[in-house]
Amino acid sequence: MDRPLNSRDDGIGTAEGAPLAHPGFRFERLVARIFEAKGFQAEIARRVASNNRPHFIEVDVVLTWNGEVRTVVEVKLYRTRTPNPADLNRAAEHALHAQESLPADHAMVVTNLDRHRMPATELPGGAILVGFEDLVNWATGDPALLSELIDIDRELSSALRDFDRIPDLLSTDAGLDLSIVQSAGGPQPSRAPAQTLKGRGLADELRELEQHLGMTKVVSLKSGRKGVPWRLYEDLCYEGLQYVFEGLLNGWRKQEPVAGDANRFDALAKITGDDVFSRTLIEDFRSRYILFEFKFYADPVGANLIHITEKYLYPAALRGCAIIVSPKGLAGPATQACHGAMREAGKLILNLQTADLCQILEEKDGGTQPTEGMEQRLDAFLLAIGR
Repeated sequence: MDRPLNSRDDGIGTAEGAPLAHPGFRFERLVARIFEAKGFQAEIARRVASNNRPHFIEVDVVLTWNGEVRTVVEVKLYRTRTPNPADLNRAAEHALHAQESLPADHAMVVTNLDRHRMPATELPGGAILVGFEDLVNWATGDPALLSELIDIDRELSSALRDFDRIPDLLSTDAGLDLSIVQSAGGPQPSRAPAQTLKGRGLADELRELEQHLGMTKVVSLKSGRKGVPWRLYEDLCYEGLQYVFEGLLNGWRKQEPVAGDANRFDALAKITGDDVFSRTLIEDFRSRYILFEFKFYADPVGANLIHITEKYLYPAALRGCAIIVSPKGLAGPATQACHGAMREAGKLILNLQTADLCQILEEKDGGTQPTEGMEQRLDAFLLAIGR
């Protein structure tokens, strides 16, 4: 599922308050329209009661054929040409659990990548993998749908600087036959494979911890973690970011001293992804590393903390980007300080609130990468910078 953070429509809320179009949600609706053009009924954002968990499973699209045959669909708009295999598997597991709980005849994962570019052509539990070339084949004959698909591929190609390539959109391969989801009795595993819910667990801990904002005494969480709240916050954020940026950041280092003095930054990671957000930081901002600061404050982060963080950034040493994670976000003067650091020194400091990190963590369990949301945050930040 690739939905806007803090939104249920086509826009994403930003720190500056300006909505941005959300490609993932538009792609989800486009997939539904392609199937509707082929005679399917399509329901978007269907909530399904889980068979074995106390929460609902949200399905991107539920397809129905002839009022009887049902297919649950996970839609993934990847901002990279080479997705993490683990994310594809998580998406399949999510779809399989929804298939089992609904129940449905089929589980399907639809992506904007060609199947031959993906690390595997088969998914766990018999889930059906649909690639971009399949969508193009099914949309052929409808100029409007085909144009929207080509625009999605063109935008990704442009963002990854390979827009001069000749896309093989109309493949000679016949692709998938729609009959695979037009008959009942699809693969029905007796039990859906175990689904990773690490993100949900970490998100629940972060939400519970926010009840202890401003406290300095040792607290115990339901998970068994114990410690002073600010230290638990650092540990949870560090563990959570490693999970959501799996395959995109590595070489994590925590609590490093700066210039041999008593000042320390919270975490540092090397950018290794080839997605749009990672390549933008590397190629446009000349940053090979991201600095993370975790601020468990009861109030919005002030401008003084931004100035301190700015001192830890050295663009000449390829360390020109920082992300500040906090419960309440940045105060107005702090946002202006971030704009000034970018405008005057080319230092990029982005804001990520705990609530947004929690949503990213939960979406990671379903195979969604965090980088589209981060890319939109970057866009909103740059567009808000004034003179």
